[in-house]
Amino acid sequence: MTETMTIRGASLEHWEPSDTDDQTYTILMASMPVGLLHHLMAVTQIDWKGERMFHFFRWGITYDYFSINLLFSASPKRVDYDIPESYLPASLAGFGNVFNLMLIYNH
Repeated sequence: MTETMTIRGASLEHWEPSDTDDQTYTILMASMPVGLLHHLMAVTQIDWKGERMFHFFRWGITYDYFSINLLFSASPKRVDYDIPESYLPASLAGFGNVFNLMLIYNH
């Protein structure tokens, strides 16, 4: 599945009605069951203006009330953003590569 979204807004530097700050994003998603219990999913987000790509991968297994999910995301690092550090969040969450393990009990 794929989807493209364009966001049109006013630029922060200029408040002229004719100045717009357009951003376009494209999302690609592939999801596939593997057997009866396993599930794979991959999502890629492309930021065309910022020339950045974000990747998310998920593997999951569900059995009765329990679910185990392994998630990996690869995002640009803080130094890859072309804006002053003062505008970036103080936390490193969401920057770089992240690995998550989720154990879920559905009651």
